[in-house]
Amino acid sequence: MSFKLAPSFLCKFFHHVDVNPQRSSDILPPPTCEVKQGMDRDYSTVKISYSMQKLRKFKEMFITPTMVDCIKLGRFLVCVVGIALSGYALHVELSHARNKEYKALCDINEHMSCSKVFSSKYGTGFGLVEPLLGKKSLLNVPNSIFGIAFYSLIMLLGVSSGKFAAWLMFLFSLLSCVGSIYLGYILFYILHDTCVVCISMYVVNAFLLIINLLNLKQVLAAAAVKKKKE
Repeated sequence: MSFKLAPSFLCKFFHHVDVNPQRSSDILPPPTCEVKQGMDRDYSTVKISYSMQKLRKFKEMFITPTMVDCIKLGRFLVCVVGIALSGYALHVELSHARNKEYKALCDINEHMSCSKVFSSKYGTGFGLVEPLLGKKSLLNVPNSIFGIAFYSLIMLLGVSSGKFAAWLMFLFSLLSCVGSIYLGYILFYILHDTCVVCISMYVVNAFLLIINLLNLKQVLAAAAVKKKKE
């Protein structure tokens, strides 16, 4: 009975439905401009959110224990080199003060002599302490002592993984590079000398600045990721 009624039912159904392709727009009207704009906005939002997710994953790739350990190890090694260079500079300066005939390994010729630089007025207190605070000031010490103190302080701060320590290391490194530029200008344009030990310490300071900048970015990124997870 149902099979016999089905054809007549379908005929009545299709009789009321206009299948003319010219009037198909009456059945399924095209989307309006507002709908299209809404669809475009939704698609753009999805693309932006997807891009942000990829960026967060990319950042998280670099916030790994291995990368953190590499930065800490690199900073430690650079500080050790800096302390060694500063210690050697102090040894040369004290030896030259005791014996004017002393010749260090870095005294290559007349225009490449570290003893000449270390024994100059700019080798003590950066040439600034004595004119400002006097010759008997506690800060009027060889520049190499400041170097040893600086690299030791960076090593101690490197133990911490907090933002405050990261900012301090970056700012101290930036200050050391400013001092390197100042001393480099004196070395080449006032003393007209090429000090191998001095230039080596300038390079060490530049590497330390790069390492501490990377460390600061990593600490800030890790703090941001942790805050989002909370």
